[in-house]
Amino acid sequence: ERDFQYSDTIAMIYSFAGMKEEALSWLQHAVQRNFINYPFLSCHCPSLELLREDPRHAALLQTVKSAWEAFD
Repeated sequence: ERDFQYSDTIAMIYSFAGMKEEALSWLQHAVQRNFINYPFLSCHCPSLELLREDPRHAALLQTVKSAWEAFD
């Protein structure tokens, strides 16, 4: 739980398995741990396709996009 990469991987596994709530929870955890790869989360990861229609995913992407754009 301390490493965003493991949290992101677990989110992808849950999403791929159709477990949306768990996937969103782990994805949020990854973002809280500074996983801000906006292009990956928004469109480049096919494993997260299940989440893309959920408004909570859209809200999470807004947070990630802001951090991504501010990253120097």
